[in-house]
Amino acid sequence: MASLGLDIALTRESSDTGTDVIPMLADCYASTGNPWYYCDYVDAIGQMDAWNQAGKYADTVRTFLLGSQTTALTTTYPVPGLKEEQDAALAEKLAAVKAEMSEEEIAALVESSNAAEEEEDNTAMVASLQAVTADSLPEEVKIYEIADETGDDGIRRVDVTAAVDGV
Repeated sequence: MASLGLDIALTRESSDTGTDVIPMLADCYASTGNPWYYCDYVDAIGQMDAWNQAGKYADTVRTFLLGSQTTALTTTYPVPGLKEEQDAALAEKLAAVKAEMSEEEIAALVESSNAAEEEEDNTAMVASLQAVTADSLPEEVKIYEIADETGDDGIRRVDVTAAVDGV
């Protein structure tokens, strides 16, 4: 949410504000029919922290995201100083490993690390590849029921339901 909030706040700082915002306004209006939806969305981003504290964000996640076949949700909780702790622990571990190594082992390790990797000969594999042609592709035809209606407002709406997780 912090990232979205920062992105929205910085939108107005761009020299292309109009060309950045107009497509978002049009998309929100086209998908909802509400000309103020984008403005409401921007206001909602500012409310997310309060909603999160009130538990509304977790309720929304439970309602709309859990169990979805097309959504993954990740949450990161930063821990101050953790990176430094991990770096120090790694440095200590590596120092212990190095202390147990002989000069010859260290030199061999440095030499192997600096050596260029040998290139693998892929000639036979490339020769065995078969080009894809239009004739070799499988033909898949899906027939969907289409609703084509013109409303009283004169706007034509063409709808179809795909068999993809309720889309």
